[in-house]
Amino acid sequence: MDCCDRFALWLAELTLDRVKGLETSAAPAEMTVRASCQRRRFDVTIRKQQEGCYCWNAREVTPKFAPPQLLNLPGDGVQHADPETAFWAAWGAIDQAVRGAALRSQHS
Repeated sequence: MDCCDRFALWLAELTLDRVKGLETSAAPAEMTVRASCQRRRFDVTIRKQQEGCYCWNAREVTPKFAPPQLLNLPGDGVQHADPETAFWAAWGAIDQAVRGAALRSQHS
């Protein structure tokens, strides 16, 4: 894990306090937080559909006028028991997709 990834992980831990707040909401709600992986930034949205049912989606945040690099994120929309699990599922999918894209570009 390089320095940028360690810093990103530390920032992700800081965002979890906000994400965990979804558990206290009685009604359906959502929270969007910023995450980064290998110098790329993502908006991760965690949605509380009902008590004990959370899902996520993510999109890359790109510089103005730059097209986003499309990533296949497995698990987008899968239901999770709590918001923290949903966040880490999103984080894992982003990490896997970004590292896969980096490997493919090295072999091109």
